[in-house]
Amino acid sequence: MLVGSRRTWSAKDDSIDFDGRHQANSFGFWIASLHEASSHGHHDIVASLLDGANLNMPEQLSFSATGSINVGASLHIASRNGFPDIVRLLLQRGVDPNSQVHPEKRHPYGFRGVFDQTSLQEASAEGHLEIVQLLLERGASVNQRNSDDPYDTSAIDHASAGGHVDVVHLLLQHGADLELREESYQTLLESMARRGDANDFQALLQKGSKIDTEMGAYGTAMLAASTAGHFGIVKMLLEQANADKKALTDIYPSA
Repeated sequence: MLVGSRRTWSAKDDSIDFDGRHQANSFGFWIASLHEASSHGHHDIVASLLDGANLNMPEQLSFSATGSINVGASLHIASRNGFPDIVRLLLQRGVDPNSQVHPEKRHPYGFRGVFDQTSLQEASAEGHLEIVQLLLERGASVNQRNSDDPYDTSAIDHASAGGHVDVVHLLLQHGADLELREESYQTLLESMARRGDANDFQALLQKGSKIDTEMGAYGTAMLAASTAGHFGIVKMLLEQANADKKALTDIYPSA
């Protein structure tokens, strides 16, 4: 689809001027076409656009983590929409897996909201396990967050919120920080206790997450689970407290 006209097009469409990006005011057309093709999973079109690109163009085409409307933005789009072949292609061409678009440039061409997270956060939130694996293999930072959003959380919290247990486990294998806190100082364990996902919660306990950390809106994971009525998680915490030889007051301060 072309931005503006919204008509269907293909790599064989003779009316598409792949060299038009070298003309005055044509860069917007080229980058918008790349974003659209990435958004809809058109691998051949993405490859054609990249093959013909002049990689010495100005900074807008930068593959760095600090570029403006760069090719890295297409990685965000493909990661969110679940197109591993396009993600793989962009990574092979040198796109930085940790790229973040400048805040003032995050909403070009109608892709509002796409660039507010990292590509790893996007893929994790949607449960795209293969893409998460690709990004991690290429050096995506497992604990990276949006530095412009004080309430943002890391990829593992996005995966947990979506109920994507397989992604949570993969991120844990790659060193996701169990004690990483949001601006509200809520730990991941407390967050999962509130949500009530027993599988995710058990995985955190097995990884050694601290059950007596007093932070966040509820104070501890025990209070969060109790308030939300998640009996299974309360039982897990009591069993873990017994194994750790902790008193009830350690995990439930108001007791």
